[in-house]
Amino acid sequence: MSVDKTGKWLFVANYNNGSVAAYPIKATVRWRSSATFQHAGKSVDAQRQSGPHAHIAAISPDTLRVGVDLGLDEVLSYRIDPAKAG
Repeated sequence: MSVDKTGKWLFVANYNNGSVAAYPIKATVRWRSSATFQHAGKSVDAQRQSGPHAHIAAISPDTLRVGVDLGLDEVLSYRIDPAKAG
């Protein structure tokens, strides 16, 4: 999990289903994702990489949302609409 530098977004990697989700942080607790990115595919190691496994959800210094997927051997980036945050 990562929180962006504005404190308005929580970014979460879901290892088991291979997705990354963004949650706006608001004054009231409401845990509905405003954006979910489902990964798909596989990589060369059939035992460990038969499907997606989102491994890291991070935010770079320039607020680019980044997901690393162990099952795909990929680093992915996502755009989040800042207007949807609290």
